[in-house]
Amino acid sequence: LSSKEAYRSGSNALSVVPQSSGISSIQRKALRDMLSSLAKARSEIRRFSQKVLAESPSESPSGDTEDTERADSSDIWINNLLNAQSLVARRSFGWTGTTSSLVSLVKMSSSIPSGLYDAISITPSETITVVSETASMPVTVRNGNPYPIRIKLSSLTDSMEIVTSRISETTVPALSETQVTFTVRVATSGSATAHISLLDRDGESFSRERTTTITSTLQINDKSGLVIIIIAVIFAILGFWRQFHRQKDPDE
Repeated sequence: LSSKEAYRSGSNALSVVPQSSGISSIQRKALRDMLSSLAKARSEIRRFSQKVLAESPSESPSGDTEDTERADSSDIWINNLLNAQSLVARRSFGWTGTTSSLVSLVKMSSSIPSGLYDAISITPSETITVVSETASMPVTVRNGNPYPIRIKLSSLTDSMEIVTSRISETTVPALSETQVTFTVRVATSGSATAHISLLDRDGESFSRERTTTITSTLQINDKSGLVIIIIAVIFAILGFWRQFHRQKDPDE
């Protein structure tokens, strides 16, 4: 090639070089959106693998052979998901069909990680009635994925007088469910709403928030407290009255 003369050179070569990409602003935006969606889908699969799936035995002290085989199998499973997402992404770049078909391809890529997270769900109690200062709030966590997960649950109420424990961590076996219990603490009668959500191990939410209504019926305790306060005030008044009206001894 170096011994051959150039087909074009100088200004002649420059004249045939495109001066623009030939892509409209609408097409550029669509391309950026597609790239962003494809990159997010891949990132979400990796996040699920690193922050939701239970750790492999190499990261834990047990190192059981059966656990090791399961961890190797889960690694293969994640790699297959990543390869499937890459295949969809490559087809998206070379797509020559209709725009609607391209959108469907990109959505297919996003459905891979969303399917992983949607397979994890929570079922809180519909309503909890508290008749003492403390109570328990059970929440059922289901894992529809073929491998165990280790996640956190967050609970936050909209009241300062009726509160729950904030964070609970649990491990859910594959295709199974487990129950997590939050502690409810009540300072007065009334009601509050507990907002419960699923978090990865870094504390980032990945599910739709669920709610539970907590109703406190501490009227008896409130009345008892009021009676105690009134009695204390009466005794204080009697004590002051006696102090100022008692007869003093001659020696005083």
